[in-house]
Amino acid sequence: MSKINIIPILIFIISALTYFVSMFVAGDLFPGSVMIILTIILPIIGLVLAFKSKKVVKVVGIIGNLLVLFVAGIIPAISMFFWNSP
Repeated sequence: MSKINIIPILIFIISALTYFVSMFVAGDLFPGSVMIILTIILPIIGLVLAFKSKKVVKVVGIIGNLLVLFVAGIIPAISMFFWNSP
């Protein structure tokens, strides 16, 4: 297994742990722009790399990075439309 095949899983673990820990910390874990990079942009990069990987790493990379991207980016973006009052 080459090193490029491990990167999507590492990106998934880093972004998932960052998002999970930031939900339970009383203050800010990182500034806003760093959190956007770690929880939205990093999983997008992980998805691109996962499509180039093989076998189990591909499946874990795609599902894991999509899950983090969905929970950290897509759900908050959609909920902003419903909870925003005129």
